[in-house]
Amino acid sequence: MGIVMAAMVILLWILGILEGTLNQLPAWPHDMLVFTLGLIGLKDPPGDIPLILLLLLLYWVIYFIKPARLFIGEKFANIFFGVANVFIVAGELCLEHRWTSLFIVIGLAGFITWGAYYLFETTRRHDMLVSNFGHWLDQVDNFSNRSTVSLSESEGYKQVDALWNEDYQKVIELPNMRPHPAFTLHNLLEELYPEEPLEKSWHDFLREKLPQLTKYMKEFQPRASEFTPTEKRAWALMNILLGRVYVRLSDKCDPKNGCPELLEAKKYFSALSTGQKVTKSNEIKTLG
Repeated sequence: MGIVMAAMVILLWILGILEGTLNQLPAWPHDMLVFTLGLIGLKDPPGDIPLILLLLLLYWVIYFIKPARLFIGEKFANIFFGVANVFIVAGELCLEHRWTSLFIVIGLAGFITWGAYYLFETTRRHDMLVSNFGHWLDQVDNFSNRSTVSLSESEGYKQVDALWNEDYQKVIELPNMRPHPAFTLHNLLEELYPEEPLEKSWHDFLREKLPQLTKYMKEFQPRASEFTPTEKRAWALMNILLGRVYVRLSDKCDPKNGCPELLEAKKYFSALSTGQKVTKSNEIKTLG
């Protein structure tokens, strides 16, 4: 039982989610763990409970249930010795049949060669995607420096969008499997700079897109204390973009109403220097 639990802990550590919570697990491990906990009476566990605590709780509960402990130990032993027996039989076969051994060695050599090439190509593509992601973020930064969001700049954005690759999600990995804000930033830019020509004024277009833009911002839940340098850049660019949108919407605001758009813009710009997240119309929440 202890060996099984140790294997699970090592697997979660390799995947980088050992320090995460239940909700951060992929779909099928999450459902399997919830189902297993339900079998021992722990139904509907809170999603923010740490995984390491769940595993320890599961271990101690099963440890005191002798039939379950014996069943798991017996199955693990059967699988372990079954796999070991396969290798022993293969070794005996090779000793008795030399020509068979020769073909097996040739096959293994070919497989190792293919595996080395595949590993090299995978590593090369991974490094290339990581490099291209940094280049894309640099271009977004330059685009943001030139842009004032005072008119449609879809043509200029095409140079930035040409560098985007959906495969970035496969290589940009963060601790605890948290999402990178760059993907939310990309959604914001795609929403704000469509390829189709506008059929209405820029101000009306911004007003129409504002609910979706703010929705994207609310969907991203940052934790500033854990931000990497690229996360900080993407998060800053997100706030700059939303702040400028609100500034443009304030062009036609009524001073008698206090220009609420300018107040919203100020909150987004303030979040850059204070490490905060805008949460509601009249509230700013400290991150971390």
